[in-house]
Amino acid sequence: MRQDRDEPIRAFAARLRGQAGVCKFSIKCPCGTYVDYSDVMVRDVLIKGLSDEEIRLDILGESKQDMTLEEALRNVEAKESGKRSATRLAEGVSSGVAAASSYKRQDRLRLEQDRTTTCSYCGRHGHSSSRQELTKKCLAYGKTCTKCGTTHHFANVCRKTSRPTTTPQNPSPNALDDAAATFDSLCSANALTQISQAHTVSLDHHVYNEFCKAWERRASDPQPFVNVTICAMPSDIQSLGFHTPISSPTRPVTFPAMEDTGCQSCLAGLGLLTKMGLNRRHLLPVKMKMTAANHGAINIVGALALRISGTSHTNKKMNTRQMVYFTTATDRMFLSKQACIALGMIPPSFPTIGETSSANCVPDAPPTETQTPQCNCPRRRSPPPHPTSLPFAATEDNRERLEKWLLDFYGSSTFNLCEHQALPKMSGPPIRLMVDPDAHPNPSPRPLTR
Repeated sequence: MRQDRDEPIRAFAARLRGQAGVCKFSIKCPCGTYVDYSDVMVRDVLIKGLSDEEIRLDILGESKQDMTLEEALRNVEAKESGKRSATRLAEGVSSGVAAASSYKRQDRLRLEQDRTTTCSYCGRHGHSSSRQELTKKCLAYGKTCTKCGTTHHFANVCRKTSRPTTTPQNPSPNALDDAAATFDSLCSANALTQISQAHTVSLDHHVYNEFCKAWERRASDPQPFVNVTICAMPSDIQSLGFHTPISSPTRPVTFPAMEDTGCQSCLAGLGLLTKMGLNRRHLLPVKMKMTAANHGAINIVGALALRISGTSHTNKKMNTRQMVYFTTATDRMFLSKQACIALGMIPPSFPTIGETSSANCVPDAPPTETQTPQCNCPRRRSPPPHPTSLPFAATEDNRERLEKWLLDFYGSSTFNLCEHQALPKMSGPPIRLMVDPDAHPNPSPRPLTR
């Protein structure tokens, strides 16, 4: 066994201990007792399997060769920590100067490019095409083109051939609502490459651990996906007043969808359309306009009325009918807030602060005798009174009989592991940590070892 890349030495030692437990490294002494030499074997295999050749040579070169497993772990931890600190310090010193000079060089090139590049909105020089620059320096910002009737550019740089025949109208409230459909999940949590590289040490993602009351370095949780069954019914489309080339219900397909409670409408890529055996000619023309979280426009090629369904953990069928808009900007499918509510993923009152804490509480009333469990497990009951006497003598010969009697005696209460029956509410004072209130906490820069 070898240490994986970036695997902590304690995690590697835990894997070795588990394997040593399977191998059962013990020998019988002439006196009749068994001697366990697992730590010696784990220590040797741990040193041999170190991924860093330099650290392994340093450990083998130590003057004390009869070190225990714990001493070997401490030595390796110290050397790994030292190498990480030295690497970060070297990278910070070398990259700090290079990043500063690179930033100045890029800034100088950007200014020179802005002076020579022609603005595609006003036709002049002296500013970039960024939104902040356009709102402050571009003369065409807020102006209406006399050629096409749209805003934010002049007629001399207009790319349209002719002015539309219809007169522009004020946007209706429904149109504003349509344009406000924002899909936050289109912007995944990626590293921002445009941030200045002048910092010497970069911060990894951290998550606050409520149990330990401390920040811990950890990757973000994966994006939430759920498999849903999707099909299209011609009657749903015909009820909207459209003629559809879909003559019969499509074959139900299973497709992973992301629960995006910030979505106002369902969105999907053309991959879902292909999987359903359809193409663009089956889509309905729409006027829907959507923008992403960065205010960029999402290209909508059409929509389709679909039936979305799924099965809960209690085998309950949940279904909903949603208007799904198709785009070329993504291959994924996003479920809107309304779809999530219809499928029972979130309550209708979402978002409400503190609602999950009350929703996850177990009812105060214990399960009644009339409740029928949804499985073949024994019915959960309250613990019986403490036995006043033992059915067998407490001897070594009766150990197995006593064990079986205890398992049967508390089989419907303490040892009932059924997951389909609610647990009765516990009574008594809450559990608390027995800590001296006058104790002074001492910081520890290194984790305590046993």
